[in-house]
Amino acid sequence: ATSGTVGSKPNAIAFTLDGSQAYVTNNGSNNASVISTQYFSYPLGFETPNSVTSAIAAAGPTALVIVPNIQLSAPTPTGAAVGGKLYIANTGETTVSVIDMATNTTTQTFDVGGVPYAIVVEPNGRYGYVSTSSNKVVQFRTSDNQIVNPGIAVGNTPRFLTISPDGK
Repeated sequence: ATSGTVGSKPNAIAFTLDGSQAYVTNNGSNNASVISTQYFSYPLGFETPNSVTSAIAAAGPTALVIVPNIQLSAPTPTGAAVGGKLYIANTGETTVSVIDMATNTTTQTFDVGGVPYAIVVEPNGRYGYVSTSSNKVVQFRTSDNQIVNPGIAVGNTPRFLTISPDGK
């Protein structure tokens, strides 16, 4: 079998809830790869070059998070949510890109007032948080991608974020 590849300097990976796709940020290529996981093999590799199905343009992407938001699309007959949003932190700019996962296209980009390092979303999917080079964490609403709190003060250069499963 031949190997498929992602872009240069991959940084982060996120999987859809059903595990059918993976998204990988490629900081050196200024994009994110979309990978069909049906081609994964062990030891880790891709069995076909067609496993990397597309690339999404981004500016120095380093972090990403998936919001499988059933408000974006109706449940399938099996009850599984389809579609959703992918948020990509662009360290080459001071922005976050919003990707429609049904089409893998950028629908919006919003400024977070500093270089974004990490991004997380609450378990209920309502709010997201971005740590920035301005020593702040920015809170945004996922329903409309509007910033609701532009400056939760934190320590110097916050690089990582996490939210507990209960959202507290």
